Amino acid sequence: MHTGTPIQMLSLAEVCALLCKSRSGLYKVMARDPTFPRPVKDGDARSARVLFAATEFAAWQQSKLDSRNPHTSNLVTPPPGEL
Repeated sequence: MHTGTPIQMLSLAEVCALLCKSRSGLYKVMARDPTFPRPVKDGDARSARVLFAATEFAAWQQSKLDSRNPHTSNLVTPPPGEL
């Protein structure tokens, strides 16, 4: 429910920049990840811009971070004694 506080919206270009993805790359993420926030069209026209609620996008990012398994981290740690 809306509390009267304006909701910050992110454009498609802003979301692409935040994810370091091209427009087509973002559409691929949207197609294969059912948890990705649904966009909001700014009008009825086919050419209306697509917006995303910043809070929903941030929550999606956080859920991705939270779901990482710390035992399979991509961080490279040096062998013992090589610090």
